[in-house]
Amino acid sequence: MSINEENIIIKNIFTDNEINSIYDVVKLNENRSEIVAVYSQKAYHCQMPENIISKITNIAKATIKENIVLSEISFASYSKKYGDMPLLSPHFDNTFKEKRFTLDVQLKSNISWPIFVSGKAFTLNDNEALMRACSLRKS
Repeated sequence: MSINEENIIIKNIFTDNEINSIYDVVKLNENRSEIVAVYSQKAYHCQMPENIISKITNIAKATIKENIVLSEISFASYSKKYGDMPLLSPHFDNTFKEKRFTLDVQLKSNISWPIFVSGKAFTLNDNEALMRACSLRKS
């Protein structure tokens, strides 16, 4: 896959121990989280363990077959607003000035919901990721 090819789902991203270590870091950084009300999202600002960073970087490099530099990792959870349905309105991830790709990882979910990329739906199961190219933002 090059950065311009089709988006793909990657299965079995992390081991159970790695998932637990991610949640441990998130719990330790609860005071560094913020609520993004428009998306009912709680975003955590924390440094992931080096083994998690290395694993994500290696998965991305192997998938796109290009050298990359991991510039950001963010962790977010979505709260329940209407019964069991999270409130995440349709939106575009178009805030980037440069071309990049995103690896959306679903660790644990209580509901199935698709991610749409260029009109195509991708539904992730737990411990799966969607690797997707992000185009340049329009000025």
